[in-house]
Amino acid sequence: METELAASSALPLPRVPWDSKDYGLILEWEERLRELRDARFAPARRKTAPSPAPVDDKSIRRELSQTMGVDRLTAELGSSTTPPVAPPTEPIDQLEILTRARAVAVASISRWNPLARWRTEGNVLTEAAASVELEKERRLAERDRAQADLDEKWERLRELLDELDTRTMDELDAERERRARQQAEEQERLDLEWDALLNNEEREIRACLATTERRAAVNFELLAVTGSTAVTRVWMTEPDTLIPERHTGSTPGGRPSVKKRNKTERNETHLELLAVATVNVGRQVLACAPGIRSVIVVTASIARPADSLTMARIARDEVEPTDFSCNIKGRTNEVHPIDDPSVLARYPEHPLPD
Repeated sequence: METELAASSALPLPRVPWDSKDYGLILEWEERLRELRDARFAPARRKTAPSPAPVDDKSIRRELSQTMGVDRLTAELGSSTTPPVAPPTEPIDQLEILTRARAVAVASISRWNPLARWRTEGNVLTEAAASVELEKERRLAERDRAQADLDEKWERLRELLDELDTRTMDELDAERERRARQQAEEQERLDLEWDALLNNEEREIRACLATTERRAAVNFELLAVTGSTAVTRVWMTEPDTLIPERHTGSTPGGRPSVKKRNKTERNETHLELLAVATVNVGRQVLACAPGIRSVIVVTASIARPADSLTMARIARDEVEPTDFSCNIKGRTNEVHPIDDPSVLARYPEHPLPD
């Protein structure tokens, strides 16, 4: 029955059935291991707050124009650039009015009484003419009132437009100052974080490590920061659940193939995994924490957490660990927990498990 390899809590390796003979899956596992071994991490740098976004003065003006009533008043007047003019008065059909008044007045008078009809027509025409003049005067007065109302609104609109220009500039200046102040505050916060990182404050180092690209990063825990030394621990699963039974190779004819690992090869691959994890973690910490001068990396078994499988010190100015300790025994180079007190004593910063 096939047993599927569990992805290690430390090494982000692909899942491969333990006894798989699939060349592609095994090759992917080996390539990911090389990727972890060769991984580099961008060094932390002092961050600069982004420049304030430009202020949209048109948006500010539109909002103020609406709240101040400029839009409403402009809609009433039809324009904000041309003074409004009241519509002319309706023309009066004087002939029609006189004809209708005459007809009504003489309708009840006999046509055989021309004198009466003549006198009545004269009076009616005089009265009708006077009524027409009064109506003309009323309509002109009404138009004058409408024009006066439009002129008043026009003056108010001009005042509002002047006020709008002033308030727009004030709002624009205030928003620019607010954004500049916000940028300054953000820059101050970033500078404090950078100073804390340079001073090896553990909280800031943890925050920086949390942003590291995880695909090419070994997972680990930061145990402590002592002076300019960071102490870390990597939890490793048992090699039988981590290392595929076979590795890639080729036939005598040069065709790709897979070959079964012997005991020695499995143990050497296990030690390689521990070394890869150690170097990878050291690079992560040194990249994220510019104030750290050296990193102690301890690999431990999840099944036996009190046991340290390897211990190493990686200095900032060194490419490889300056001190790598392990306990290899037997003809097959099997990795055993470190039990030599003199080795443990070389790492006084490491808080040994109870």
